[in-house]
Amino acid sequence: MIEAHSANIIGSTLLLVTDGNENRGPYIADVKPGIVSKGIKVDTLAYGVNADPALEALAFATGANSFFYTGSDNATGLDESFDTLVTSKEQSLQILSSSVFLRSGLHTNVAFLIDANTGRDINVRISLTITTAVVNITIETPSGILINRSSTQETDNGIPSIQLEGDNEEGEYQIQLSTDSTLDISGTILVTSKRKNSSTTYETVELTGWLSENIFDVLSMKRLSLYASLQKGYAPVVYGNVSALIEDGNGNTMELRLKDDGIGSDVEANDGVYSATILPSSILSTGRHFVKVIASNLEGKAKLLVMDEEQSDMYEIVPKEDTVVNFQREKVIEGFSVNSSSIPHIQNDTIPPSRITSLSIRNYSTVEQVFTLEWVAPGDDFEYGQVSKYDIRIAENSQSLRQDPDSENMLVGPTRPKMAGEIEIFVIKPNKSEENDTYYIGIRGIDEMDNYGEMSNILSISVLTDPQWLSESDTDQENEGLSLVHIVLIAVGAFVFLLVVIICFRKSQGGTKQDPKQAKSFTNNAYVV
Repeated sequence: MIEAHSANIIGSTLLLVTDGNENRGPYIADVKPGIVSKGIKVDTLAYGVNADPALEALAFATGANSFFYTGSDNATGLDESFDTLVTSKEQSLQILSSSVFLRSGLHTNVAFLIDANTGRDINVRISLTITTAVVNITIETPSGILINRSSTQETDNGIPSIQLEGDNEEGEYQIQLSTDSTLDISGTILVTSKRKNSSTTYETVELTGWLSENIFDVLSMKRLSLYASLQKGYAPVVYGNVSALIEDGNGNTMELRLKDDGIGSDVEANDGVYSATILPSSILSTGRHFVKVIASNLEGKAKLLVMDEEQSDMYEIVPKEDTVVNFQREKVIEGFSVNSSSIPHIQNDTIPPSRITSLSIRNYSTVEQVFTLEWVAPGDDFEYGQVSKYDIRIAENSQSLRQDPDSENMLVGPTRPKMAGEIEIFVIKPNKSEENDTYYIGIRGIDEMDNYGEMSNILSISVLTDPQWLSESDTDQENEGLSLVHIVLIAVGAFVFLLVVIICFRKSQGGTKQDPKQAKSFTNNAYVV
């Protein structure tokens, strides 16, 4: 069909939807080589649990997307998948998708938020399980204007819809649904909006999401990581409210909170990428799973991180928190399949705590040679729960500490570990020798089944006894409240390079004191004291 209408078919797209297996030719295996060679993308939508298992492989081979609709009454994936597959990113944003239930004499209310950069051509589509029923639809704008429609008055290819054309006002909109039908009616509401003509992608909060894998082998007890990115242009949006909705083919739903705290699946805190781990124990059925990420700033807590050139120096780039509009976004992403023949009954906990990546120095004393360490507590199962204890090791060789931590000296850690995400504080005082010494410290979390997490980032500390390092000015600055100095320790280097480091160190001692919050967020894990 494409070749009949165009001589150049490279980059063309097909949309394949099915609710069953192949039963006659041409089969996928027959046409896939030709489709791939001609550069055609094939987006696929698996409708229900019986859809052919070859769909995802076809989409992957052609560089396209594959989605899953469970077919249950409360599922919203059909409209969302179609909207994502046929609508480009530049054209519209998904604001809301919600299941609704209607009963005669009762009103159902749904609210959605339009921010300052969206609101052009708002489209409200309603899909009902009983298409012959008459449903009354009322939309109230933020300024109180009422727009009334009936499901029989306006349709979008047979689906009841209301189109608010042009640039509409920002704020909260209220949708009210009612019916006179004696039958109970379920359905879904999908709200989309285009960017205003005056707005660009760099001025609009964008939500994207992805999975670490599309095949989840629960028998391996490995983690499946789910990610969502919030950005406005190139700037990350932090402190947002981000979650994910996961639905299997049997209609079981699970909601996960995604966090940007540097724990578990989250690689770095406050970078605008929110993460969560899907545990094998949370999976209730095999087969395909539908996944949607949801983000909002309804309470106004989210912030935009922008680079502040005025506060930046040669050692660090200091980000500055800026305000961001209240927003509401949703995005359907490619889901995953559980390929095991059955879901095992998990009797023993074999999942280790997550790796600690935030080990740093909070404070120190040049006189007493006492170091206060700080890190974010990991969870029992990756980022969930609470570890039972910590394994803290101190060594004179960083490579040995990383490769064989059990052979290094152990320090007695906190007796009551905190919940995942809370701050742990630990004070150490290395053995004082007659010469300058450098020590390396690492921490692992241990759960109640003695599963060990990976070794943390390695922290180096130097105990210096040379009088010229412990000058009177150093002691005076300590008494004045300087709690953290972030100078990179170059352990091995040429004599000239060492002089440069010493000069930089002395200059930093005489500079302006830094905000402790900023220093904490952007400090290196090597220190000279």
